[in-house]
Amino acid sequence: MSKPIKQHYIPKSYLKNFADCNKKKKCFVDVYYKKDEIIRTNIDIKSICYEKNLYTLPTQDESKKYDLELYYANNVDSEFQKIYKLLIDKKKIVLSQEEKFKILYVCLSLYFRTPKNLNHINAFNEQHFKRLIQHADKDGIIKTKMFGGENIHINEVEELKRQSLENSKTKFQIDHMKQWLEFVEHKYECTINVINIQDRDSHLITSDNPVIIRELYSNEFRGLFNPNNVITLPLDSRHFLEIHPNTVANNEHKIQRLNHDKDFVFTTNAMIEQNAENLLIGKKDTLDFHFQLQSEYEEGGKGEEFIAKAKFKFENMQKLVKLMETLGPNSK
Repeated sequence: MSKPIKQHYIPKSYLKNFADCNKKKKCFVDVYYKKDEIIRTNIDIKSICYEKNLYTLPTQDESKKYDLELYYANNVDSEFQKIYKLLIDKKKIVLSQEEKFKILYVCLSLYFRTPKNLNHINAFNEQHFKRLIQHADKDGIIKTKMFGGENIHINEVEELKRQSLENSKTKFQIDHMKQWLEFVEHKYECTINVINIQDRDSHLITSDNPVIIRELYSNEFRGLFNPNNVITLPLDSRHFLEIHPNTVANNEHKIQRLNHDKDFVFTTNAMIEQNAENLLIGKKDTLDFHFQLQSEYEEGGKGEEFIAKAKFKFENMQKLVKLMETLGPNSK
């Protein structure tokens, strides 16, 4: 059996919802690379949203080295399509406790397992070690209060950097699991919306960082456990998951099913693009649609009309939240 070193942080079982699959069950997507500002077409989902050994554990025991990767494969990746079918089933109204937990558990994993924060830490450390090298004297000695307060030689920097990368990855592997489980419990009593896109010519896209957590009133990230957070995730090109703030949590087990139009797609895809680390992902031609729609709204004279409409919807949502806060979770 080959070693599973190619480890997807966005599971293929999720990516296939934004792909066109052939009879051989190979699935392909269009991908926009933000850093290169280019769309590449017909990309196999196996070749995106992965890192080698991201979840490989630092142990010499070969029987345990891939336990975290296998855990994701068996408890999240293999479960996503079951959760997805449950969410988009219009006949499904009331969730069992187990079903609701699985929805939150599986969907929120896509936030915590991505290497976004790890990559930011590694980038910061890379710059820090570069600055250390610049402070070496003519003998290659670097005076620093780090590393136990002892001076180091410039020849030691690469090994220290390697150890720093390993330590950061180990910390990520441990901490993200703890935060994930704690966050699922934190959001368990919150209401779940599933939004259907009515306009047949409008399409949602996704990214390499698809879960968006934002504070309701500011529309910005203001802390993971902020009680006013709204959590969103595109489920496919026509469905969207939304998890309500804790301030209006009432242990609701009903799925609220809503319909939205092209205006919703415009704002949602824009947020998805902003939240992406590097990749925007969609079915054939849907990325072209996204950029055309952005131009249509921003340059085609619909901007003011849309802003007025969006403001009206947002103000109504705020009023509803405040009313629910006043009534409390036990009101009839």
